[in-house]
Formats: sequence, structure tokens, C-alpha cells
Amino acid sequence: MSQNRGLEICVVCAEPTERAGRADDSLFCEVCDGGPFCASCFDEHSVECLRKDNTALRGENERLKKLVEHAGHTADALLAEWKKRREGEEDGDGD
Repeated sequence: MSQNRGLEICVVCAEPTERAGRADDSLFCEVCDGGPFCASCFDEHSVECLRKDNTALRGENERLKKLVEHAGHTADALLAEWKKRREGEEDGDGD
């Protein structure tokens, strides 16, 4: 009995991908898990998908930078307050 693996079709251009499923090195996007793609459409999709992912990562990076900066300012303020109280205690003003 012959095994019919079927014809894999590109999700973009509807042409055969010349591959036969994930186990046979089909082209699926590692970023969005889209596919299967033919080689030509995969290249185009990969560039566009990576651009979108990169833009999202830049936005997240900026958000995290602001969070770290805020945390740093907060930590600096807390440290300054602690030092001020400690100096007051050493001078005998803290009791």
C-alpha cells in the first residue's frame, strides 16, 4: 500500500511548497508559526515578520528602560533617606 503524504501548498501564493510537512523541513515562521511557505514567500514573510517583531521588541525595550530608570531613581531616593536617618541616629537625633 503506498503512502499518500499529500501536496503541501504555500499559504501565501497557493503554489506547491515542494516539501511534505514539518517533518520534511517545511518552511514555517519561527516568530509567528505561520506557514507552510514556499521558499520565495518564506523569505518575504520572514523579513516582514522579523521587522514587526523587532519593532515590538524595541517598544518593550523602551518600556523596560523607563521602568529601570524609575526604579533607580526610587532606589537612590530611598538610599538617601536611609543615609539621612542613619546620620541622624549617629548624631543622637534619632532616639
